[in-house]
Amino acid sequence: MIINKNVILNYVNEIKNENTRNTYSSCLNLFLKFIKKTENTNITQDNIYPTIYKYKSFLLKRYIHPKTINQQLIIVKSFFNDYTDIYVGKLKLLKTKEKPINYLTPREISIILEDTTNTLDSLIIRLLAYTGIRLTEALQLKKRQLKYKTSEGHVIITVRRKSKERHMIIPSSLAQDLIKYSKYHITYIFESESPVEPILKPYHIQRNFKILAQQLDAKYNTTFYSKNLKTRYIRNSYIMHGIDYLDLLFAENYDDYKYITSIPQKELKKEDIIEKFSSIGEYAK
Repeated sequence: MIINKNVILNYVNEIKNENTRNTYSSCLNLFLKFIKKTENTNITQDNIYPTIYKYKSFLLKRYIHPKTINQQLIIVKSFFNDYTDIYVGKLKLLKTKEKPINYLTPREISIILEDTTNTLDSLIIRLLAYTGIRLTEALQLKKRQLKYKTSEGHVIITVRRKSKERHMIIPSSLAQDLIKYSKYHITYIFESESPVEPILKPYHIQRNFKILAQQLDAKYNTTFYSKNLKTRYIRNSYIMHGIDYLDLLFAENYDDYKYITSIPQKELKKEDIIEKFSSIGEYAK
């Protein structure tokens, strides 16, 4: 098959997400530039593997980070498998080093909540730490999503990211506080006072957290909070300490939500989860 700009353009134009489309376009045009340089634009099942591994050698000279190189190779593989009759099987990718996950412990979360006087900040912290929701997802939650309650008063919400969705459980006490907080809001749980821009933006929360961190540092004579009071670190608290905990409590009782998910980045045994969560506010017995 002859690979040229039109072939690549036709392929990437079928990708709906703009960011993904731009990434694929950039990667595949680099691959096209490479095969043109090697005078081998006619790719067949017989020469696909030698071509890809020569391309890998080319990428090793061009890029430093293994993840970038792996992404380039995976996109080329996807292109051939999705759009052509040429099949590319398993590729030997570069080994990557896992970055350490920065997170706050349940005790650190409790200290922050004890010193938080702003209701908005407190609710956001609890949502991130006790459900694993992303800040952007939390700010887009609508009031009507709080009505899907279980018999115990917990609220099941569904959040969507691109084409994927996942279900999360908001504990009853937190759900009640969210309902109370949003009582006079029109559509969203968290709304700004601006009629032009009703949805709060992440920078509003990040600015609040920066001020809160400075206050905590001054109170406890430390720099810990300025370095660690970040929305992703708070969310990672759930990922590290609450993974599968809600599945353990609820999945057996709610058949429709057997696959309640977060974004697990660490495997924990159920007994470890119970022990770790015994001290975290919303789930303390």
